[in-house]
Amino acid sequence: AMSDTPAAEPTTRETSGPGEMLFPAASLQSKSKRTSIQFSDRRNDKDLGLSDGVIVVSYYLPVIVTRDDNGAWHVEWDHEALLSLKTQLRVTRIGTVRFKGGVPYECQEELTSILEQFNCVPIYIDPELHHAFFSTFCKQTLWPVFHNLLEIYGPVPTGQAAREAGNAFREGTRPEQDAWGAYTSVQRIFKKTIIEMYHDGDLIWIHGFHLLLLPTFLSRQLHMAKIGLFLHTPFPSSEIFRTLSKRDDLLRGMLSADQIGFHLYEYARHFLTCCRRILGLEWTHERNGINVHYGGRSVLITCIHAGMDQEVLHGVLQTPAVQNDMYQLRLRT
Repeated sequence: AMSDTPAAEPTTRETSGPGEMLFPAASLQSKSKRTSIQFSDRRNDKDLGLSDGVIVVSYYLPVIVTRDDNGAWHVEWDHEALLSLKTQLRVTRIGTVRFKGGVPYECQEELTSILEQFNCVPIYIDPELHHAFFSTFCKQTLWPVFHNLLEIYGPVPTGQAAREAGNAFREGTRPEQDAWGAYTSVQRIFKKTIIEMYHDGDLIWIHGFHLLLLPTFLSRQLHMAKIGLFLHTPFPSSEIFRTLSKRDDLLRGMLSADQIGFHLYEYARHFLTCCRRILGLEWTHERNGINVHYGGRSVLITCIHAGMDQEVLHGVLQTPAVQNDMYQLRLRT
């Protein structure tokens, strides 16, 4: 009988060198054959070529957007964001714009034009929908559970807090909307933009627990697309994860990807246990790593470590602000 807990850590680990993005192309499977054929089956090597396209999807774009007193918009890379790392590949980044109060409608066209220079495609979410999606479902429901911070016996249990926030939202201008409905609505908005930007052969790489249903929405219309999903957060144990009422939907959404990446093997092990205990799925050790068997196909589970862009790090060290901080530290010592 197969154990719920893998006995050994998978031998396949995807890593990145300085300045490279963590593209797990070597192990993303081809949906066209629904077997363990690798993404690199069109070439002898296991790397993405410079002509290959990658669509990097995250809820927030890895940029810093500001507006001066004259109303002019300014955009720069957010070097603290992993997804801003440099690469020689043809990358299109899709996500929303982090700007306090939201981007005014009359300014969206201008900002979109500026972001095109960064190969970024912005998605503008209605403020009320954003609140229900991000503040209510993602932050008050998913985030505590994924970080094993479930509150059951306190004055306001985790699930109740989310429901109360959803009720407050329903009392607003959109009574038919709830937190889960907002979560699924945002997935559909992202799906539409991705389909508009997608070209045959592109790799779609989704990041974060904000978009766990997106692989399902995409695979229904882009049957041949290669889809990867990477979680930047921990993944909880099955005892914690099963407290979510939408646990089945979330797991099935994730399993619609061809590859799912986690930071640590501990998180991958928790995910495998959830798949077995909640959905009754089997997993096996294959030559390319651990595969979960779902819907007649195999989903590869990998552990991918974050890299550091040394060029950016050295550049930041030379800025006047950092040089001044270094000087002040030297004075103290």
